[in-house]
Amino acid sequence: MLYRVLHAANEWYGLAVFWLFVTAFIAALTMIFIFPFASLLLVFLGVFALLGAVMIGKVLGAAERGAARSSLRRHACPQCGSSLPPADDAGGQRCETCGGAFCASGAPQPADHARLDAEAAGPDQPAT
Repeated sequence: MLYRVLHAANEWYGLAVFWLFVTAFIAALTMIFIFPFASLLLVFLGVFALLGAVMIGKVLGAAERGAARSSLRRHACPQCGSSLPPADDAGGQRCETCGGAFCASGAPQPADHARLDAEAAGPDQPAT
């Protein structure tokens, strides 16, 4: 459950920060003519807020990987909670139920769609 919340927060965090900065830009642009000092203040606050936003993003990513590692140590899938097969040679694990794949560090691996499609099709059929 904790992993799902952290994964969703980490997935949408970048877009939320982007729209926050777009809103601040529009507010600063309109304030140029009304109160110029406020627009200058918003520019400097935006620069410092960007540093904070990057740090928060890194903390969210680390928390997500930590929650995934906790589930992987229990041999449970962080996404669906089902039992996982043993790790492969590289230390990664793939859930057969939901298709989620994770590195040993807890980071999600991108899906290998070509390999998954080949596994779903079964053994090669002879051409007729």
